[in-house]
Amino acid sequence: HSLIREKHRGFADREFQATQIFFDYFGIERPTIPLLVPEFQNPLFLKLFCQGLRNRGLTKVPPGIRGITSIFNFFVESVNEKLSRLDYLDFDSKSRVVQEAVEKLATMMADRGRPWLPRYEAQATVNDFLPREGYENSLFRHMISEGILAEDRFRIENNEWREGIHFSYDRFADHLIAGHLLDKHLDPKNPSHSFLPDQPLGSFVKDELTCWRNRGLVEAISIQLPERIKMELAEVAPNSADYQPIREVFVDSLIWRDPKAITNATKNYINEHVIRNKDMRDQLLNALLTIASNPDHPYNADLLHKHLMKFELAERDSWWSIFLHYQYGEHGAVDRFVEWAWSSEDKSHINDESIRLCGVALAWFLTTSNRFLRDRATKALISLLTDRIHVLRRIIQEFLDVNDPYVLERLFAVAYGCAMHSTDNEAIGELAKNVYKWIFENAEPPPHILLRDYARGVVELAL
Repeated sequence: HSLIREKHRGFADREFQATQIFFDYFGIERPTIPLLVPEFQNPLFLKLFCQGLRNRGLTKVPPGIRGITSIFNFFVESVNEKLSRLDYLDFDSKSRVVQEAVEKLATMMADRGRPWLPRYEAQATVNDFLPREGYENSLFRHMISEGILAEDRFRIENNEWREGIHFSYDRFADHLIAGHLLDKHLDPKNPSHSFLPDQPLGSFVKDELTCWRNRGLVEAISIQLPERIKMELAEVAPNSADYQPIREVFVDSLIWRDPKAITNATKNYINEHVIRNKDMRDQLLNALLTIASNPDHPYNADLLHKHLMKFELAERDSWWSIFLHYQYGEHGAVDRFVEWAWSSEDKSHINDESIRLCGVALAWFLTTSNRFLRDRATKALISLLTDRIHVLRRIIQEFLDVNDPYVLERLFAVAYGCAMHSTDNEAIGELAKNVYKWIFENAEPPPHILLRDYARGVVELAL
């Protein structure tokens, strides 16, 4: 009999409900920007994220947490703070025993070139930082129970198995080991020398096969390097600039790095090495949509809007609309955007600027000739903007000169839908005044009869 293969996607397509349930359970306020990052599909990541906040006694995501590096650091700090309390291990939190133990384990793993250590060795190493009698009172036991460490069996030579300890989350391990390697081997004054092929850091990117083998570690370095020295990995290791894994981890890093670590070199690498490759362009567009709603990110939906407005209709359709068509139904950023905006989840905690950015990105989904996606995007915009008609007015204003009649027609359909659903008469009145001015005031309305009809509907409803 053949075996049935099933792929479990974690919380994929349900990440918004999952984050809501987790945040409510841990007593955390929902953040003011939508969490569209794909890692929130990972149950373990979501748990670590919420646990870190609760350990610190916080009820909202602090504004200083930007990028995955600070999320992981925050989680380790929170465990240190929790275990230092009287009802746990009762030590001085300023002694940072958890951080010290984590850094030591990461150092040992990095030196041995593997992401695990024999159990007895890891246990002895961790407990040296806080000697206590009995397993129950040991730092080692508590670091496992808090989810920093996990136990497993690892295959060694001759088909033998050994009990081992690893960091509970692979990405967490990659970032810890990358951080140790950069601390030890990066020369900030001459970073290019640190990444020569005969140097410890350069050995990870000396050829394309090595980059594939060390992909997780290379991705962590490509996030942390610009955060530290405002330089891209491809800048300091130029021979690797066109390796496929380097391009891929660079694009992923745009989602995960601190937005302040975006520089001119970032833009140059995108223009010279990413967008000329069709597969990479699709990955880049997915990344840009993932960060589109973040007002603090320089590559948010305003950048996408500015770029897409430059093209003639046919030229833009030849890549953007085709991208939308093939991404629809693939559980990527396009689907996440539509699902989040259309969902009935309460969005009152999301700030106006994030809603505007989401609306701008969704409005560009209306270029597609895929009627299923276009209809879903239209309904998603109505769901998103019915209670924010003042934001809708700003979005339509930005698209009045768009050269694709599909987009403006559907935006006026959205205006009509929002007006029909809204109970705010004042907001409907302000929208109708704008619509009259945009379409009818000069007695030369556009020839597009559906657009005129939606606009007329808004004005008549207001009257």
